[in-house]
Amino acid sequence: MENNRIHLERRDGERFRCTATVARFGSMRGWNGVNVPTILVEDVRDARTNETLTDHLWFQTGVWSSRLRPGDRFAFDGRVAAYVKGYQGRRNVPEAPVTRDWRLARPTKVEVISRASTPGPVRRPDQERGRANATAVRQMRVGPDAADEPRGAGGAVGVAVPRV
Repeated sequence: MENNRIHLERRDGERFRCTATVARFGSMRGWNGVNVPTILVEDVRDARTNETLTDHLWFQTGVWSSRLRPGDRFAFDGRVAAYVKGYQGRRNVPEAPVTRDWRLARPTKVEVISRASTPGPVRRPDQERGRANATAVRQMRVGPDAADEPRGAGGAVGVAVPRV
């Protein structure tokens, strides 16, 4: 398989302006089992030279992506960073070898260049988290039985339980 991120590899550590198109929103299971909202962007290009950097990238959503919706073309500043991908557990999994790849990290200075032709709902990053995240946070803070108890009956004094 050809490495389609060779242009990113050459610019490792560099911060520069990019453009991309929002493909869709999704989620991934985080290290603690809680779903983390994500955003898929496609056609990622260098804003100055219009050189294609990669066909797609996944980011975790945040305040920076709160006003984006599928189909929007936007510009942002990002830094090229290497990461390790593939299965890194104890089992031998030949289908998911551990390899090094490159991504754009820490997107800032986001500005929408063009809006999607058909307006869709603006999705805030916290909309994906919902009740499952609040329950997981409650369980981590006050124990596994806290999710089944009424609010305020967890027995933990001074623990902030997120409202759902």
